Amino acid sequence: MDTVLWAEIKDLMTRAAREGLPEGKGPDGKGFKWPMERCRDDLGHLKMDVGNEQHRVYFTAPLEEGFESYLLALMYGLKHADDPDWKTVQNGHIDDAHSYYQEWRSDRAVQRLGL
Repeated sequence: MDTVLWAEIKDLMTRAAREGLPEGKGPDGKGFKWPMERCRDDLGHLKMDVGNEQHRVYFTAPLEEGFESYLLALMYGLKHADDPDWKTVQNGHIDDAHSYYQEWRSDRAVQRLGL
């Protein structure tokens, strides 16, 4: 990912935390969706569309003790609007984000139990 794009995505995450974003997509192509269809564990995504590229940061709001007021960024995903398999790509991103969240939860449980 190029540094300019990464700076824009970090700005999007900061803006979301500070002032919120429009649900769906605003006129600047930025927004969020929470929860997503096909979602498990209340996954959502921050979105930023630039031309044909659709950038997403998938996240969740963990319920684990000590994390109740956090959004946990799980992964970055890129899909292209003109890709005929965009839905398959998107579903893969959602599945991966869900797996990352499950791993995070398992790691937290192991830490709490001292294993």
